[in-house]
Amino acid sequence: MISRKFLLTGRRKSRELLQRVMVMAGTALEYEQTIRSLPGVISARVINDADGEPSEIHVLASDARGARQVVYDIVAALSARHGLQVQPQQVSVALMRDDLDLIVGPARLRLKSVSFTTEGSQAEARVDLQYEDSYCQGVQRGVASKANKFRLVAEATLRALEDYFNGEYLFTVEDVCVLTLGKLEAVTVAVTFVGPQGEETYIGSSFLRNDDKEAVARATLNAVNRRFELLIAK
Repeated sequence: MISRKFLLTGRRKSRELLQRVMVMAGTALEYEQTIRSLPGVISARVINDADGEPSEIHVLASDARGARQVVYDIVAALSARHGLQVQPQQVSVALMRDDLDLIVGPARLRLKSVSFTTEGSQAEARVDLQYEDSYCQGVQRGVASKANKFRLVAEATLRALEDYFNGEYLFTVEDVCVLTLGKLEAVTVAVTFVGPQGEETYIGSSFLRNDDKEAVARATLNAVNRRFELLIAK
């Protein structure tokens, strides 16, 4: 027969083990939050050892920064914020091609700047684009509501495209929405192109990082990339 003392000892050890696991999980989450705050980092996963120290760190980052620089940033940040001495070989980095600021294919359109200003109940979005040596600008004004700001930026991006083509082609925003993908957020923009053959609708997306309005402009460009390449080839 199992003694009462044995049962109590087993329950106490189980509680202690559960508490330890919860502390380790909480600590790992704090480390991940620190890493995700670094430039270029998209997502991070930290695996702790039995002592609650990071044994493996897996990171997905933009290739705008080299893997070595990302590793250096992670090691330095964990040391400064948490007092951890992480070795570079404990960090594995996968780089994702950051092509959201260009048009895929031979035509290369760059997002130069995005500005957003408000005055009272009115707002103005201004987007500057560049293709080779040509520059174009789009401006869109409207109500300065939280729900409308993303649409204004997307419309301003399309006004810049129309400016590049001297009004020959017309684009309009159908919808803008923010999606949650695991621990990440992305903005998706649906764009309709009105041309000689009628209407065509395209969808583009971009991860939400430091600048949400810039992400909207990039998603808008991502939506019209193939159509731009075809138009520029004419």
